[in-house]
Amino acid sequence: MSDARVAPAQENARRSRRRKVRWDLLFLAAAAAALVALSLTVEGKGDRAWRASLENLREMAFILPAVLVIMGLFMVWVDRSLVVKYLGKGSGMRGMLICIALGTLPTGPLYVGFPMAAALLKKGARVSNVLAFLCSWAALSIPAELMELRFLGWDFMLARLAFTVTLIVPLSLVGERLCARPGETGDGGPTGADGAE
Repeated sequence: MSDARVAPAQENARRSRRRKVRWDLLFLAAAAAALVALSLTVEGKGDRAWRASLENLREMAFILPAVLVIMGLFMVWVDRSLVVKYLGKGSGMRGMLICIALGTLPTGPLYVGFPMAAALLKKGARVSNVLAFLCSWAALSIPAELMELRFLGWDFMLARLAFTVTLIVPLSLVGERLCARPGETGDGGPTGADGAE
């Protein structure tokens, strides 16, 4: 590809990134303005709102850098063909079960899973498998299951697990249908893609 074609493509990508950053900053400014306005108008709630906001920011500042490093290592070290083989369009129920199992392992908040889900999609994972991963992270994490067992007992835990796992699969498949754009298959890539990056 000639330099003349690459330069406009890079410029378009830069413009797109700038536009996204502008929208993010606009949203952040609007949220901060709403927080200030509510703090001034609702007595006694402002301090608590500011403390909660700062606590969330502190938590994200500690967790997200590590997640981004792990995501970068995943993008570099894990071959796309491996992800496509085990989690791509042809992986079937095995891929779905692998993603559900992977989703039970993390203990962090759900927003940590979103960059990982994006990395899986970029590597060629099927959309329904990524949705199953996120659903499993949200509803089936092992530490939460142990707490549920301790406080609610075996019967409740097993009944909820059965319903949750039974619903994750069809909901992920429906979600894949809803996420599909024209010209794309359910595996996160364009129709007829050969799997090359």
